Amino acid sequence: MTINSTKLNQELKDAGIIFVSCNSNGVVIDIDGTTEIQDQPAVAAVITDHDPTDYVQQRRDSARIDFENLPDWASWTADEVETHITDNVNSLAEAKVVLIKMGRAIIYFRNHVYPDMPGLNPDP
Repeated sequence: MTINSTKLNQELKDAGIIFVSCNSNGVVIDIDGTTEIQDQPAVAAVITDHDPTDYVQQRRDSARIDFENLPDWASWTADEVETHITDNVNSLAEAKVVLIKMGRAIIYFRNHVYPDMPGLNPDP
């Protein structure tokens, strides 16, 4: 079984388990600093339910890819964006295209700056 020790540490705390540390082998050390407690039923249940996937990093990676895939906008300066809008956005349909690109850029930055925001892309 793969263990994400950082995530397991938080899951154990969330379950109200008092311990000193845990590691990527699933070993959990009691507050006495020496006794292994991973076989205690409550601790074992947390380990059994543990999902090692780093969803925060997945969201960051996905957001960056989404941003990089915005045609043109990913590398434009603010002046280039303004020029593009002024010269090319002349209808509601064109405005929608621009607004969608802007929305994607905003979501990228939100996901990157606030990856742990409550309610943001809930983990599966």
